[in-house]
Amino acid sequence: MSIVANYQPTAGVGSTLEQFADAISLLTRSQINTMMPATVIAWRPPVGAPPLRTPATVDVVSDFLYRRTINVATDVNPPFEVAIQRSTGWQAIGPYPMITSVPVAYPGTDGMRISGPIFPGASGWLYFAQRSIDDWINMGGPVDPVFDYQWHHLSDAIFVPGARFGLIAEDIDPAFHTIGSAHGGAGMKISEGLPGTQTIEVSTLGPLATIDASTAIKIGAGAVLGAARLTDKTSADVTMAAWIATAQPILVAAAALLGIPTPPIPPTDFGVITGSSAKVTIE
Repeated sequence: MSIVANYQPTAGVGSTLEQFADAISLLTRSQINTMMPATVIAWRPPVGAPPLRTPATVDVVSDFLYRRTINVATDVNPPFEVAIQRSTGWQAIGPYPMITSVPVAYPGTDGMRISGPIFPGASGWLYFAQRSIDDWINMGGPVDPVFDYQWHHLSDAIFVPGARFGLIAEDIDPAFHTIGSAHGGAGMKISEGLPGTQTIEVSTLGPLATIDASTAIKIGAGAVLGAARLTDKTSADVTMAAWIATAQPILVAAAALLGIPTPPIPPTDFGVITGSSAKVTIE
């Protein structure tokens, strides 16, 4: 990725050896980046298929401004920079350039992840790799980073979403561990407590919550049977079967006494489920 910007000190005129050394030191430090908060401008999902698949990326701008030493106030680059006078001389302050195609590090272990779209305006952290990440992004490791003199460069950023400064920090309920939308419209809450006392609550303010299981959905402690689905057969339970066994001889005797046809044997299979609760649909 290409980063172009002028955030280096202005070359001095008639500098002393000490000033020259200070300028070299400042220039070196100005090129070393470790971590910055940043704001998302655009997000792109992964593209392509293995082995040419690229990860999700974002375009971001740093929430920090850079400072560089200048000789006189007119050395600024308008309209992006502003000149300020310090006790040590003049400095120019301005924004870092936008960094494009930064890979996103979604949290999670191998085989488990938390992922989703990242909308413009979202905050996160930029981490700058010690060496070039270009080949690693394309192939994985171990790789030779190739660029021998590129250390902690802006173009080697990795974005970790989820930074929260004070004004946008959400409330945290100390009684629950939560995974869900920031506004609380949908998610899962696991109560804090000792094993055996914790509860799990899955909620949504939307119209639909889907649990997809190809074999069975079991509800209740120690459940061994799955929940009923549409088209499952229904049958008489023990109580109904006992009532049928008791009532059938009486009905047969009454039919003989009245001279009417013998009633048919009541079924124990009552057909299939064709409808269900308006709140719970399993199919």
